[in-house]
Amino acid sequence: MGNLKNLVFLVLVLLGAFGLNDKYSKYKETLKDGKLIVENKKNLEDKIDEIFVEKARNKEKMENDYEKIKMLIDRFGILSIKNESQFKKMVYIFSNESGLKLKEISKSEKLWDRKGYSLKYIHFTLSGSLNDFGKFLYFVNKSKKYIDTTRSYIELTQEAYKISLGYIENTAK
Repeated sequence: MGNLKNLVFLVLVLLGAFGLNDKYSKYKETLKDGKLIVENKKNLEDKIDEIFVEKARNKEKMENDYEKIKMLIDRFGILSIKNESQFKKMVYIFSNESGLKLKEISKSEKLWDRKGYSLKYIHFTLSGSLNDFGKFLYFVNKSKKYIDTTRSYIELTQEAYKISLGYIENTAK
């Protein structure tokens, strides 16, 4: 009976050891999982920080773009002409200063209209020397107000020079 007690005691000790070993393994696995969770949490926090930094950069870029657009619109306002008669007067002064005679002015043609500004073209007929016409083109090119020549044409005849010039009119009043 003494052997049986020792054998039962040994079996109980072995089962206890296996149980402790199993609990220790679970404890180690839990610690490992805890480390992974902490590491994943750190990675997620880093990613969140990166997202906030990127969002702040995008916001700053958008604000800079907005300021640039606002400056362009302000500049557009400075370069634009109030009305058709102001543009015609300006062309008359350029022709007079260059020695040309302004013979004929057509009605304006609207090419586009956007956000309070329109691009309009007017056809002018001028007479004088070719040298004077060159001076006129110089004055048009050096104008402080914007004169559009992207869609203009020049027709040279013996009697006159026909030219189309565009201007941006501020229609928002």
